[in-house]
Amino acid sequence: MTKNNVKSEKFFGRPAPDWFLSISNDHFIKNDETEYSVSDLANHYKKTKSTIRNVLLRQYEKIYEKKYQPQYSITEYGTTEVLFKGSFLKKLSTDYIESNVYIK
Repeated sequence: MTKNNVKSEKFFGRPAPDWFLSISNDHFIKNDETEYSVSDLANHYKKTKSTIRNVLLRQYEKIYEKKYQPQYSITEYGTTEVLFKGSFLKKLSTDYIESNVYIK
């Protein structure tokens, strides 16, 4: 499905994984203010938390050419968790697809 491994100024390097591209039409993620933790996304996409976090942050930097300042939450176990709003995830995936000529 992806042809975005062609080197360009903006989309240089490893192509975005298919699970990231599918966020734009995934029914699990609602296009609203619902927050999804990295753990929720890792369980849904069957990936590690570090993979989810790294891919989302890397793609954000590629698309918008700036660092993302994640929102953190402290869980009941005292660990910190990164949260992403559903509308943000949908927009990120859609913007990536629309701005990357190699996957159109």
